Amino acid sequence: MTAGFEEHFPDIPWMTYMASCLAWLPFCHGILMLPDWKHSRGACIEHERAEKLGLTVYSDISEVPDLRGGDDGSGDDTGGA
Repeated sequence: MTAGFEEHFPDIPWMTYMASCLAWLPFCHGILMLPDWKHSRGACIEHERAEKLGLTVYSDISEVPDLRGGDDGSGDDTGGA
C-alpha cells in the first residue's frame, strides 16, 4: 500500500509504513502483488500476512474481481434497472 512513500516522506520510519499496511489487511478482500514484489522486504511481509489471514493473493490486475456491486461500467449506478 505504501510502495515508494519513503522517497516522498523520508522522515517517517519504515516500520510505521509496515504497521499501517498490516493494520489494513484484515479489512481487505484480497491483495494484489506488484511485479518483483519478492525483492521487497515489506511486500514479502504483507504477502505472508495475507496468506495467514486467508486472503486471496493476486499476481495480475486481470485476476481481481469487480466487487463494486451493481456497477456495470455504463456510468449508470442503478444496477442496470
